[in-house]
Amino acid sequence: MEIKIRIFTIIFIMLTLVSCSSLQFESKNLLSKRYSEEKRVIFTADDYGISENINRGIEEGIQNGLINHVEAMVTFDNAIDNIVMLQQRFPEVGIGLHLSITSGYPLSSDGDINTLVNDEGEFYSIDRIITRLNKVDLNQLEMELRAQIESLVSRDVNVVSLSSQHNILSIYTPYFNVVEKLSREYNLSIRSPIAASMAYDNFSYAKTKQRGMDLAGKVVRNDPFGAIRYAKYFKVDEMIRNQSFLDTQGVCHPDCLIDAVWGDPTPGNMFNILTNLPDGVSEIVFHLGINEKEEEPEPGIDMSYYLMREYELMLVTSPEMKRWLEDLNIKVVGYEDIRG
Repeated sequence: MEIKIRIFTIIFIMLTLVSCSSLQFESKNLLSKRYSEEKRVIFTADDYGISENINRGIEEGIQNGLINHVEAMVTFDNAIDNIVMLQQRFPEVGIGLHLSITSGYPLSSDGDINTLVNDEGEFYSIDRIITRLNKVDLNQLEMELRAQIESLVSRDVNVVSLSSQHNILSIYTPYFNVVEKLSREYNLSIRSPIAASMAYDNFSYAKTKQRGMDLAGKVVRNDPFGAIRYAKYFKVDEMIRNQSFLDTQGVCHPDCLIDAVWGDPTPGNMFNILTNLPDGVSEIVFHLGINEKEEEPEPGIDMSYYLMREYELMLVTSPEMKRWLEDLNIKVVGYEDIRG
């Protein structure tokens, strides 16, 4: 990995020159883009616990990069033990729970959550559940999410935040309300429901937005009338309302989710992200790993993204990133900092 990082440093510099040329950017005018007031960001790695190669990539991102927060999943073999060891190895890193109803295996018995699983007892894929959102029993959903939280709390893992795989628990308000209820019960922060790719023109190019539009298209094709019913939930106004609701309930959260790295882990894109941060605290999410695919992949995992995970790792460990943060007046903070 160290050899790969050194090689990438050279590639990164070359790509930076190309990218910055197209952006009409030169080192001497970097300071001209410096924020007058300090910006604050959380560097988060999602998906810890899925597999050894993803875990190793995230640990590398902590040790040699900017990652200071990890969102971990408990719905995979050995995940909980690995999360316990992660906390012991990196006690300074914040740990959140990446709740899942689309990847891995449920912690509750199949019979107790039959609206969440298929005939094989596995969670529905994101492509499938997006077409049956209103068919999930919310009491069953709360039962499974509670079991996932308890799996870490019972092992004395200091969980500080909640988020969700594929963002499914944020984009559909009835699900989001269940997460909000649990966050208050366990005194946890929640990832911002406001996605930059939807809320800000500077991030409208993000591939996550296109991915969301593709999923919406599947809903329209499978259930046209349901699509009309769901449409109100997939708008920026609804995201803002949900975040305002968190404020009224006293639930801490960052101000925006920067979801623009996925699918485009390039220096040019990273530069655009860092020079267009919105006001408040932004959480920039990465999906790290090393390009070694599992022989028997777990359900709900995008195997085609493994190489891109390594590119994201190379990006977040580049020395250029640290220089940009300093020159642009950007401070790295954690979820603990925003709780006051």
